[in-house]
This record gives sequence, C-alpha cells and structure tokens, in this order.
Amino acid sequence: MISVSELGLTRDAQRDWFRNIVSLRRSRSLFASLVDSEEEAQILIEHEVAVKPYSAVPPATQRPFEFAEALVGIADVILWPFEHPAASRFSDGHFGCWYGGSDLETTIYETGYYFWQDIEDSAASLREPQVEGQRRVHRVAYTGLLLDLRPKVLANAGVFDHPTNLAPCRALGNEAHENRLPGFLTYSARDLRRTRGLVAAVLAPDLLTENGVHCFLTYRLDRVHGRLFVERSEGERFMEISLADWTVPG
Repeated sequence: MISVSELGLTRDAQRDWFRNIVSLRRSRSLFASLVDSEEEAQILIEHEVAVKPYSAVPPATQRPFEFAEALVGIADVILWPFEHPAASRFSDGHFGCWYGGSDLETTIYETGYYFWQDIEDSAASLREPQVEGQRRVHRVAYTGLLLDLRPKVLANAGVFDHPTNLAPCRALGNEAHENRLPGFLTYSARDLRRTRGLVAAVLAPDLLTENGVHCFLTYRLDRVHGRLFVERSEGERFMEISLADWTVPG
C-alpha cells in the first residue's frame, strides 16, 4: 500500500469547487406558522425590524436575517464536516473532511449515490416508491495545495476509486491527518461519465472560502423504475441516472 510520501503536491486545486448540501429550495418564514398568509407574515417581519434596532456589530443572537443567513451558509458549507466528523472516503470518522466537486454534475453523481443509499437503508424504502430531496449548491474557493492522487488512481484501477472498499483511501487520509497535510485531489468514484470529474478532499478548513450559492436542485428517486431524476429548474429535468449503473458487479 502506498504512503502519502509517494504523492506529489499540486496547485490544480486552486480554484472554485462545487459543494452540494441538503437544503430547501425556498426558505421558510419563522412567522409562517403563526399567521394565515404571506402578507401577514411580512407585517410581523417588518414590525420586528422596526422595534429591534441593532448596532454596527450586533451580537449573534440579535442579528437580522441577512446576517444570520450568511453565517449559517458558511457554517453549513465549510465548517459542518469539521464540527461533525463522520466516516467518509478519506476519514474513518475521527476527523472531519470537506468534499467538493470540480463541476455541478460531479456533485450530483456523488451526492445522488448517497441519497439513494440512505433511502435504501431507511424505513422510507419500505413504504415510499418515490422519494424527493432538495439540495443547495455553493461555489467554494480553495487556496492551498493538495496531494495529487490522480496518478495512483489511473495506475491502480479499482483501488483508490473502489465503490465500496474505502480502506486504502482511509489509510491515506489518516496518515495525512496525523501529519497535518491539507488533503487530496482525486477522481470521482461515483461519476459515471467516461471523463470523470474531480473531487477535492480537504482537511484544512482555513484554506476554504465560501463564494455564494450556485443553484438549487431537486432529487426525485424512483425506486420502482430504478432511476434518479434531478431538476435544476423546478419541473425541468436536468439529469437522469440509472441506479443499476451504480451497482457493483458480483
């Protein structure tokens, strides 16, 4: 098995990456459950703004919606995986790892696979033939170097991009974390296109900068026909993926 010492560093990761997270297409008003119409909710919002003036740098608990949305966005898009470590391709769950895709489609293949798997592992798979999920995609800039795993992926087919055996990548991730290395640049393991997109697996959150919302998506999982449909504009199909293409032979 290879060591991180065998990997070179690359500047190819110094660019914007796409981060695809769970989110609602439309935010819900905090007052919506208290009134009968959007007009009445707006009156309450305007009243709160009028009676709760704030200073130039208000405390977090008193910031109006525009401040709160910005802070929550950064927390969701960059800090969440570091504050809530979970097992992933390059982590055994003892430390956080942030993932971004080189393009929108790559993020859909990656997150769509896990959306399908999560549904199959949940009670929804027993009762719901069709399941919907909503996503928000951000652009996030990365400013550092990354260990380049791409040559090893190409030279060792099915090892560092295996669909289910994550042990080789987790071993590299543990070694990189212990040595305070920034992370990896590699090919997507879920991207079904002939020319696969890239994935940045980042271990250093201070090298990431949130650059705004790129788009919203809706995932529609059709378990009866074995398809995942993706909408970018509501009601208009952007991508369609056959679940069978993600199935590991044997």
